[in-house]
Amino acid sequence: MSWDVLAGLLETQKRRAMSGDPTVTLAPVSDTIRTSMPICRLCLQDRPLVEGHVLSEFLYDDLYDPERHKFLELHTDERKRNVRRSKGLYECLMCDGCDNRIISRYETYASQVLNGGVEIVTRDEPDRLVVTQLDYTKFKLFQVSLLWRSVVSTRDEFQTAIVQTRHAERMRQMLLHEDPGEPHEYGCLVMIPQIQNDLRRRLIMPPDPIKVGGHQCFRLLAGGLWWLYMVSSHTHAFELRDYFLAKNGTLHLLRETASTAFIHEFAAYLVKNPTFPKVT
Repeated sequence: MSWDVLAGLLETQKRRAMSGDPTVTLAPVSDTIRTSMPICRLCLQDRPLVEGHVLSEFLYDDLYDPERHKFLELHTDERKRNVRRSKGLYECLMCDGCDNRIISRYETYASQVLNGGVEIVTRDEPDRLVVTQLDYTKFKLFQVSLLWRSVVSTRDEFQTAIVQTRHAERMRQMLLHEDPGEPHEYGCLVMIPQIQNDLRRRLIMPPDPIKVGGHQCFRLLAGGLWWLYMVSSHTHAFELRDYFLAKNGTLHLLRETASTAFIHEFAAYLVKNPTFPKVT
C-alpha cells in the first residue's frame, strides 16, 4: 500500500466518520494500517514503530494533578466517558529514528522556547507579544509537526484533523528533510487567549477546522496558546501573513481581543466543577 493510498484512506474514513455515518468508526483505519502498512508514517520505511505522543508531551505538563500525576480528558459527546490519563495521547506512528531523533529535536527546542532554556528576546506591546531570535527552522517544523501528527493519527480525538493528501505529503516532506518552507506554507498564527494564564495552560483542545478569510484553518489550544494553522494553496495572499513566524526568527503572538464564547464557558465550568462525574 502506497503513501497516497494510505493518506487517501485516512482522509476518506475521517470524513465519513465526521459525517455522522453510524457504520463508520476510526478503528477500521487503525486496523488496516497495522496489518497492511506497518511502516513509519514519516520515512515510509518498514521499521518497528514506537509509541509516540500525537501532541508533544511537554504541552500536557500543566494539566497533571501534582499528587496523582493524572489529567482529566473531557468529552462533549455524552456517549463517551470522561477519563483520567497518566500521560498524553499517544500512538505508534513512527519508527524510533523519526520519532526520537527528528521530531524530538523540534520538540526539545520548542519546549525550551516556551518554558525556558534558550535565549530569546521578547517585547510586550498592547496588542501582541513580539518574540525575536527564534530558530526559524526548528520552531516552524515544530509547528508543522503538531498539525501533521494530528492529521496522520487514527485516534478518535483527532478525527476532525482532515487535509487533502497533497498537504499531508508536503508536510511530511518538510519534516523529513528539515525543510521549513516559506513562512506562508502551513503558516501558524499564534494567539494569547483572553483567559487567565494559569487556567489556559491547563487546557488542550485538539485541532478543529474553521474557515478564516476563505482559508481552511485548524485551531489548536495547547501550551496556553491558540495555534491557528492555515492550510490552503493561497496562503501567500492571507492578509495576516506577516504575523506568521518569519525567516529572521521573529514571531508576533497576538492577544485575543474578541470574546471566544466556548473557551469562556468551558473555563467557567472548570472553575465551578473541581470534581467531575463519570470519571474512570
